[in-house]
Amino acid sequence: AAAEAERERDRQELARQEAERQERRRLRDAAEAEGAAQLQEQQLVVSRLAEALRAISAGDLTARIETAFPAAYEGLRSDFNHAVTRMAELLSEIVRASGAVQSEADQLDAAAGELGRRTETQAASLEETASAMNQMAASVARALQGAREAAQAVGETRETTAAGREVVRRTLQAMTDIAASSDQLSRITHVIDNKAFQSNILPRNA
Repeated sequence: AAAEAERERDRQELARQEAERQERRRLRDAAEAEGAAQLQEQQLVVSRLAEALRAISAGDLTARIETAFPAAYEGLRSDFNHAVTRMAELLSEIVRASGAVQSEADQLDAAAGELGRRTETQAASLEETASAMNQMAASVARALQGAREAAQAVGETRETTAAGREVVRRTLQAMTDIAASSDQLSRITHVIDNKAFQSNILPRNA
């Protein structure tokens, strides 16, 4: 009876050891299966990311990862798609801003050209006006000289009659007025010459 009990204990121990071996084998197989599944999931994620990145590097900013990722990687897919969308929006804004800057530059260039043409036209007009004023001043000077000569001639005969004295007075007054007008014209001509000179300088420095 004792021997039979000993054999029974041995059988139970062997059964226990066998059960433990089978459990370890099951756990090992489960771990290997889980590792293989994770590896497959990672390969899927890497493959889809690589495809999307290749499309973006080729200039396709509409590329998105539409294939659902395993739950552990779904957040990565969502973040990637959001980042690409934001990048496309920023690039679109940059393109619009660049177009606006180019348009403003073109308008400024056109305005500068028009200003230059107007300045040249005004300078030419001022030069013509200055020339005409110079000619007028010369005419006034000649008239003044004639008035002086007339006044001198009248002065020589002013003792003849009272009417002659009045003529002398009026002639002298006219001579004074002409002299004042000549001085004023000379000042105006000087101012116009200065403006014409400055107007010519501006386009050359632009």
